[in-house]
Amino acid sequence: MTPHPPALPRSPQDLKKESKLDTLSVLHYVMSGLNLLMVLFIILHGLIMITVFSSFIATSGVAEPGRSPRAVGLDELPAPQTANSGIAGEKAPELAEENETTGVTEPPSTTPAAGNGQSAEPDIPKFVLPIMYLLYFTLGLAGAALAVGNFLSGRYLKRREKRRFCTVVAAVNCLHFPLGTALGVFTLVTLTGPEMDELYAAHSKAR
Repeated sequence: MTPHPPALPRSPQDLKKESKLDTLSVLHYVMSGLNLLMVLFIILHGLIMITVFSSFIATSGVAEPGRSPRAVGLDELPAPQTANSGIAGEKAPELAEENETTGVTEPPSTTPAAGNGQSAEPDIPKFVLPIMYLLYFTLGLAGAALAVGNFLSGRYLKRREKRRFCTVVAAVNCLHFPLGTALGVFTLVTLTGPEMDELYAAHSKAR
């Protein structure tokens, strides 16, 4: 039978430090779960935005310099024909003579002229979609890396090992404001203290 490692000293100070590390371990597991939720939100948001922009690009077509694709067909459309168009054409000279004799002038038409080269909706360049794919992929990959890093850091804190790895993850968490910043600062302050050198050294010898 292999002898069991000697029991570590359990002074009140050691118990307090052990309690801090256990709390940090649980908080890193919680942060890992929040990072996974963030990755799911990024995926859902990316699918919605890419679908919307794809539909806009499909309906707008390819933009040509100086002319909108939505206004191209308006120049070639025939004038709308109505049932009273022939009657109005016959009465047009008579109405003009009556206006000249009475002095009444017709108000200017407020209907915008078709085919003036202006579009009601802006055209979206096709290079927007690859940029969006790259952006959402990068954000999702960063969130997944944070989730894995926090999970491993919580596990190593519980086992009192790989202190340097936990310090690096804590520094990266400081960029994730505000929860990650609070957790990262708390972890850095706890792990970089001189009292942790003795605690980790004692656990390393006990293995």
